[in-house]
Amino acid sequence: MDCLSPSVLLIDGPYEHVYRHSRGIRLHTAELGPNTSGAPSAPPATSTAATHPQHSISEKAHIQAPLVLCLHSAYGGWFEFKDLLQPLADAGFWAVAMDLRGYGLSDKPPVSFGYDVRGIAGDIAGMIHALGRSEAIILGSDTGAIAGRAVAAGYPSRVAGLIALDEPVCGGTQARLRSLGASLNITSLVKKREELLQSLGLLEELEWERTAAQVCSTAAARVKMHRLVSASLPAKWREVECPAPMVRDHQLGVGPLAHLSQPQELARRVRKWWFT
Repeated sequence: MDCLSPSVLLIDGPYEHVYRHSRGIRLHTAELGPNTSGAPSAPPATSTAATHPQHSISEKAHIQAPLVLCLHSAYGGWFEFKDLLQPLADAGFWAVAMDLRGYGLSDKPPVSFGYDVRGIAGDIAGMIHALGRSEAIILGSDTGAIAGRAVAAGYPSRVAGLIALDEPVCGGTQARLRSLGASLNITSLVKKREELLQSLGLLEELEWERTAAQVCSTAAARVKMHRLVSASLPAKWREVECPAPMVRDHQLGVGPLAHLSQPQELARRVRKWWFT
């Protein structure tokens, strides 16, 4: 089967598709500014074609809102949060979902450098800076939560808060699908992930993950992200005490894959956790 163009993941929605630069590569984001009126946010007047960061409506109009940066799992991409961006915006956040290095619409440089835990954390810290902020609330799902913890350890001043959903090392849903003491069988993990999505009735999300897996030149990044489960932090990072508050899915009182299965409720719980 021929691989797909990344453009298949330019999904229409109320968010803006933007390209931003971090550490010499171009990373894609979907962004939606906060709504303080209580009514659903209106879609931007522009199309969903990726725009230059200087023309970002969200950055200019909503610079004071808390930034929530969403980090996807090893299985998908930014689109995992496409239904969460609107609820987060309605809750008063500037919601941004990014495609990590090698995924989706982001650049896919050779895998000889930048795909380890140090490199991924650096990309994310650089993205926070590219968004014009000194810090962000990081919301990570599965291996995205591991990446978020790495940012908090390596760049503690960049992380205002950390939300970990289904984090493998913390006993989340995905932890039951993985054996940390053995070599990762990617094919088996993907199959179990698909079974989980089917059991939750998340068939549209399953199709998007299957589509993303067919995008050209993404296979290497997916393998590297899966390996974050067994990655260890650099020695100097392990000694850092990050002052950022952290909350996990079970502490928020949401179910498995809440960003996919119950985005409205997740956003409500995040708002309550952050603003109260």
